[in-house]
Amino acid sequence: TQEVIPYLKYVRGEHLSSNHWVELYRLIGLPRTTDIAKLRVSELLGISDKIIANVAALKELNSRAQGEVSIRDALTELEVWGAGAVFSLSKYEDTSNIEVQIIKEWKDMLTQVGDHQSLLQSLKDSPYFKGFADKAGLWRPQNQAFLPRSYQLHNQRTCCI
Repeated sequence: TQEVIPYLKYVRGEHLSSNHWVELYRLIGLPRTTDIAKLRVSELLGISDKIIANVAALKELNSRAQGEVSIRDALTELEVWGAGAVFSLSKYEDTSNIEVQIIKEWKDMLTQVGDHQSLLQSLKDSPYFKGFADKAGLWRPQNQAFLPRSYQLHNQRTCCI
C-alpha cells in the first residue's frame, strides 16, 4: 500500500475533463458512475495494484490532460481577442481630396495578429493538438487572409501620410 502513495497524484486533478475521468476509471478499474467528489483514499488504496500496474498510462493521461488544458485556454484567449478586437479609425483626406478611413494604432494591431499567429503555430507543434485542429483552423485562414491585405493597407497608409 505504501508504494502506491507517490502515484496517487496521477488519479486526481482539476485539469482532467469528464472524458479523462472516464479513461482514468477504466485504467484503474473503477465504475464509470463513480462520483469523484465521494471517492475516498481508502478506495484508491484498495485498488493500488491496478494504479501501480497502470502508472505509465496514468502519467500519459495526466500529461495529455494538462496539454489539452493549455491548448483549450490558448484558443479561448484567441476567441476573446477576436470577439473584442476593434479597429480605431481616423478620417484622412488623400491627395485627391477623397476622405478615407485609416486605422489608428496599426502597428499594435499587426503585433497582436503576429502574436496570435505565433500562438497558433505553437499550438500546432503540440502533440495534443490533433483534437483541436478544427477549432484552431477556424482562425488560421482568417489570419493568413488578413495579413497580406493588412500589409498592403499599411503600405498605402505610409505613402499617404
